[in-house]
Amino acid sequence: MNGDLCVFQYSFQPETLEKKKRESNPFFLYRNYMKENAPKNIKMTELSKMASDSWRNLSDVDKAKWKRLYEINRDLPPNTKDIVDEKNSTADKKDLDETTEGDQDPPVAIKVENMD
Repeated sequence: MNGDLCVFQYSFQPETLEKKKRESNPFFLYRNYMKENAPKNIKMTELSKMASDSWRNLSDVDKAKWKRLYEINRDLPPNTKDIVDEKNSTADKKDLDETTEGDQDPPVAIKVENMD
């Protein structure tokens, strides 16, 4: 070499910085719950419309339940694999139960075709 200084910069993303994609609001948690319990052949546009209508009709108490689930998931470390729900959560389980109307699952709207 002729005395020139060469600087190399390496850029990489270690696997430890990988972030978990989280739900962006309580409604999306609710919609995903409906998606898991809906018929497999339903179109996503229909499902989203039903979820939206159902969400508007939910009581404030039921919406608070979904908001609490969202807050629990939002505060989890990024490498957590599963979304916490009221059935497998140990964190704040007592608080979650106190904000719901009983132990019922949220209503699921399913489109029923004419059976005649």
